[in-house]
Amino acid sequence: EAMASGKPSVISFATPGFCQTRYCSPVVNSVSEAKEQFGDAANFIHVEVYKEFNPLVLADEMAEWGLLTEPWTFVLDGNGRIAARLGGPVSPQELADVLAKVGVN
Repeated sequence: EAMASGKPSVISFATPGFCQTRYCSPVVNSVSEAKEQFGDAANFIHVEVYKEFNPLVLADEMAEWGLLTEPWTFVLDGNGRIAARLGGPVSPQELADVLAKVGVN
């Protein structure tokens, strides 16, 4: 659905409750701040890392994206191409900079 919208997307793979790196909560907060700043100009999607919140079973989406660790944040352009792949902590300003490169102001 997000891809069909033609809008850029921010996809965050993070699990604040079970995070192994302690970066998940700050990443989720940064993405939330970016969503508040840019509103409907982009899609903002959070993907839970673990299946049914079981920290022993990775969600299928993790394998589909080739991810073994967390957190990861991807910014896709309006055509669904990956414009940025950000591992670990990411600031609202970093997200704003990447979103500007894909036409979100």
